[in-house]
Amino acid sequence: MADVMTTESVQNTQSTETFVLAINKEFDAHQVELARVALDSLVEQPHPTVVLDFSETAFIDSSGIGAIVYLYKRLLKQQRQMAIYKAAGQPLKLMTMLRVNQTIKFIDDLTQAV
Repeated sequence: MADVMTTESVQNTQSTETFVLAINKEFDAHQVELARVALDSLVEQPHPTVVLDFSETAFIDSSGIGAIVYLYKRLLKQQRQMAIYKAAGQPLKLMTMLRVNQTIKFIDDLTQAV
């Protein structure tokens, strides 16, 4: 994985098949707004698989969940895949409670993304 781009709220790492977007410590309404351009650009990327890296994320709110689901639906329309990598703590509890894990694949190893 090479080619790293950084914005205030996200860090992107790209490979040929998979695009990994690292989410910051908090993915709340403010961070979602800051990340909107980066999230929208993911839909334009040619990568068949998008992975949201939650390994450093400690908090997510309903705006963050909404952004994830909206991105997932847009990628699904393009017959692309999305996965959530290393969600833990409060983000995992909230996503599980809202049954996001029943729709979007949760992974602990990036090789599971494809």
